[in-house]
Amino acid sequence: MALESHEVFYFLSPIDKNHFAPTIGTSAQIFLAELSLPIVIPSQCMLRLPVDNARLPPFFPAYSPSPLALGWTMDPAHLQELAKLEESYWWHVAKRSLAFGLIERYAKPNDLIIEGGVGAAGNLKQLQDRGFRVHGLDLMPEAIEQCHRRGIQAATQHDLCIQWPIPEATAKVVLLLDVLEHLPKPVEALRYAADTLDAHGKIILTVPAWPSLYSDWDKRLGHFRRYSSSELRQHIQAAGLNLQWLSPWNAFTLPAAFFLRTWRRYFPQDRPAEFPPVSTWMNRLLIKLATCERALMKLNSVPTGLSFVAVASKQTSNP
Repeated sequence: MALESHEVFYFLSPIDKNHFAPTIGTSAQIFLAELSLPIVIPSQCMLRLPVDNARLPPFFPAYSPSPLALGWTMDPAHLQELAKLEESYWWHVAKRSLAFGLIERYAKPNDLIIEGGVGAAGNLKQLQDRGFRVHGLDLMPEAIEQCHRRGIQAATQHDLCIQWPIPEATAKVVLLLDVLEHLPKPVEALRYAADTLDAHGKIILTVPAWPSLYSDWDKRLGHFRRYSSSELRQHIQAAGLNLQWLSPWNAFTLPAAFFLRTWRRYFPQDRPAEFPPVSTWMNRLLIKLATCERALMKLNSVPTGLSFVAVASKQTSNP
């Protein structure tokens, strides 16, 4: 479809039918007005409205684009792969063990734990089986359906960058495991997460590290960014939270990640985002290495890693 200058296109977010996402069309590309990100929008999703000087008509409300409106959500095929691997693949086992070890410090059975970005619901299922009350939030309807199939009824399709549909000061822990990098406005999501915490509640989060490793693989996963420690600290503090602990983790795969991302930068491959297959013995070895790393992290923060893990709390709470 040919695009003319001085035309504004609106497409409706399936999540919030009261908001419209304005995009300005030019002869070269479509830019999201607020984020200036080049995106491709199916023509059937557009309502074509000529507007002089590309101004928004007054009857359209201000809009903060959601990841779904931008197309920055996980591929449903990737979610299906996640469901198959979540219980045994070393990456998920290691991350879950890391997060659950922290949960044991701050919560006890019957406490409410909220997970933003539920994936294939593996974390929520295990937490529910351990006696915790759980509530999952995710933008993808497929993820919410997966929760219901696994017996987790408290699961809501919701944009994490919009005020969360959970009563304030009711949760002991909020989990955001590899979620913030998917969000256009992570600070707002952290603020809404903080609103749900009780006075001594914690946010436990993980994010990918090393911005220099950002690649097409991240784009296919729907990542807006990889984090430096300073940017993560900035986002946590901007949300009005107290950073209680921050550490790199997954140091043992960092050399391989540097090699693979550099190789793919010079020799790109048109392939979907997927978890690298490993043999059974290698999977066991990586799980053991992650266990050793967690033991070291109890003594001192590891110097570097492919990811960060952090614990944040309300400013008024004590460590």
